[in-house]
Amino acid sequence: MPHFAVAPVCGIVAWVLPTGSPGDRVPSPRDIERLVERLLAARERVARRPAGDVISVLDRVAEAWLAPDSPRRRRAERVLAASTGFSLPMIRRGLPRLIEPLRPPAIEHLLDRELGDRWRRIPASGPRLIVHVLPGNIPALAATALSLSLAVRAAALVKPGAGDPACAALWVQSIIAEDEELGACAAAVYWQGGAEEIERAAFEKADVVDATGSDEAIAALRSRVPGRFVGRGNRMSFAFVGAEVASDPSLRAAAARAIGEDVSLWDQRGCLSPQVVLVEGDRRALHGVGEELAAALRTWATELPPRPLSLEERAAVLRFRQELEWEAMARQKPVRLLCGESLTWTVAVEGEAALRPTCLHRTLRVQPVASPEEAAAAARLVRPWLEAAGLAVSGERFDAVEAVFRAAGVPRVCPAGEMQRPDLSWQPGGQPRVAAWFSESMESAGGFRR
Repeated sequence: MPHFAVAPVCGIVAWVLPTGSPGDRVPSPRDIERLVERLLAARERVARRPAGDVISVLDRVAEAWLAPDSPRRRRAERVLAASTGFSLPMIRRGLPRLIEPLRPPAIEHLLDRELGDRWRRIPASGPRLIVHVLPGNIPALAATALSLSLAVRAAALVKPGAGDPACAALWVQSIIAEDEELGACAAAVYWQGGAEEIERAAFEKADVVDATGSDEAIAALRSRVPGRFVGRGNRMSFAFVGAEVASDPSLRAAAARAIGEDVSLWDQRGCLSPQVVLVEGDRRALHGVGEELAAALRTWATELPPRPLSLEERAAVLRFRQELEWEAMARQKPVRLLCGESLTWTVAVEGEAALRPTCLHRTLRVQPVASPEEAAAAARLVRPWLEAAGLAVSGERFDAVEAVFRAAGVPRVCPAGEMQRPDLSWQPGGQPRVAAWFSESMESAGGFRR
């Protein structure tokens, strides 16, 4: 685990950066206490500013990250490729998709929808400090957390995941470059998960702790947060290929290309990455889709080279393949494996529908269904863990099929190929993005407590 040095900026501890030196000092609980006090003091100043003024600053930050030739964009690409292990083509393709939603019209529409017009007024009763505990599976999640917190004029302390140590720091730097006063309201500090004394210092004065991670990590955090807690645990997504697409060679190839991108972007590590593809139609259509998906994943492995797998990740892919082969032999379940070189991708064409997760790392289950209703029935069995469905169906069927999956409780339904391009209308885990920071009405939903 790399160490991180706390860097003072504008009189506060504003961010942490990897230094590569094992002798560097990591933050102590007292460091965090002082940082929290400074964030709260900065928030009192920012709370008096007009909401539109704050959002204008955030827009300039997003614009600088989106402009292909801007120094901030180029620096972010270099730093994120080096710190996350994702290839530069992956960063260049995926990063804009995460930043594009953070523009004023989308932020204002989100806040109007979830908060009414109260967010535009001076936030006397709103949260003063929000602590975000983020996973490190994909980069730039901190950009949304920081931007939405500041948009409601709350101070934000981000604890990034070990897999994405730098993005939160870069985003804070960008805010400071545009507006020092607003930047003083944001900080990113890494500490090792489970460091209870540091967490106690970070959480004690937080109005809200908003955390995303595994079910186990969320349960452990929930027990250590004294105040309001919003937790988002394990989620998975799937794709659906309609019979009219599966039976047409050109439509099938286009659908596979689109689904292949949804799988390959961020190496299937996000909750919006499909792990199962449900195919409507006969056995021939099922295998045709499986073959096209294999071809698409092979192409995407060249266009978006995958991260090097760790020994543990390589073992997980091998185990996934071996378990499928064992099931085929011992349980006489028909399984056809289509595999890439060097464990870069795996397609398993199975004989029955069951929305079971894979081991990720560009591994897919391809399964038959007789209808959208049958697919929805399979989805209902795993509803607490579902995040999104990507549809590859004809235009005239889209609305009807979307309605079937929404009725089954899938939070996000979109065209295949757009699964990794959500806008702010998407509510991760089916929970409001910002309303839970203000209201106690989410307690009964189980993802939030006081």
